[in-house]
Parts: sequence; C-alpha cells; structure tokens
Amino acid sequence: MILFSTKERHQDKKESRYRDTRRTAEKMRLAYIGLGSNLGARMQYLDRAVQSLQKLRGIENLRCSSVYETEPVGHTRQPEFLNAVVEVRTQFEPMQLLQALQTIESSLGRERAEHWGPRTIDLDILAVQGVVRHDGKGLQLPHPQIANRRFVLVPWAELEPDFIVPGLDQKVGQLLEKCRDPSDVRRYMTAQAWGEQMQKEIM
Repeated sequence: MILFSTKERHQDKKESRYRDTRRTAEKMRLAYIGLGSNLGARMQYLDRAVQSLQKLRGIENLRCSSVYETEPVGHTRQPEFLNAVVEVRTQFEPMQLLQALQTIESSLGRERAEHWGPRTIDLDILAVQGVVRHDGKGLQLPHPQIANRRFVLVPWAELEPDFIVPGLDQKVGQLLEKCRDPSDVRRYMTAQAWGEQMQKEIM
C-alpha cells in the first residue's frame, strides 16, 4: 500500500475531481424545454418551474428566453398562455428528463384531464442535442409539432436561433421563418426582467 503525504493526497484528490468533472461535462447535452401556463398565477407557475429545474442535480447552465403571451392552439376556448423556452445542459437520458419534468408538473398541480386543455404548468422537451427518437412509444424527439407552433419557435429563436434541430436538420430561426401558424405571440416580459424578478423572490 502506498501512503501519500497530506499535500500529495490533496493533489491526488484535486486531480481526481478534475477528471470526474471532465467526464461529467463530456456526458452533458443541450436540451430545450418549452414552458406554458394558462391557469391561476401564470408567472408564478413559470417561476416555480424554472426554480425546480435549477435544483435538479442532472441539469446545469440554465438559460431562459423572454416570456410571451400567446393564443391557445387546438382547444381555443380557454385563457391565453404565458410561454417561454429554457436551454439546459443535462446528463439525463431523454426518458429520465421526461420523468423529472413530469414530477415537477405534478408538484405544481398539473392535471391531464383534457388534451390541449388549460393547465397550471406544461413542460415539454422540444429537442435534445444529437437525439432523434420516433419509435411510437411515448416520447418523440424532436417534439413532432415544433415546426408548426409560433408559441414555441418565437421564444426559442430568441434564445438560440442557430441551434440545428436533430432530425429536421434546420436551424430554429429557419423553422420560424417558414412557420405558417397565424396565432398571436407577443412579448410579456423580457428575459432580463424575468431573471431579476426570480432573484428577488429567492432573496
């Protein structure tokens, strides 16, 4: 057995932590998540969803778009939505990320009583870097409706217009330019103001 001095042992631990950090970074992938709320205190639900995402151990470097107020799509006789998109780096596999998002939704009172119906919070995985998944078994990536939804593409293009969506091989900005969705999407709160608001809530 080799014994190390305190200094050598500290250096060995430091190098080990560096190797572990590097391995973790290599496993991280970009993921984009759509947020929506049209019931109750809509901004508070978005705030709490983002704060819950920040607490997940498998997620880092969260960035948020501005918040947009949008017309409902599909089932139109319901309140208007607040929508946003967040970018994260995650070491979760897609199904793990989905399960984490569904846990957050449940904690914020999400009920799935009606397809496209009103909701306190909705968290959808839009795309994961390098992942295409269309096996007909639940989760599909990229999200099958993103090219047709201005309420997704407008905040996403603000956040990262040059991200090339796997499977579609087009940039987010290009998808927005081609999108024929006529629904109204208007800025409700800038990303900076939203970040400042959440900082005040934490303090």
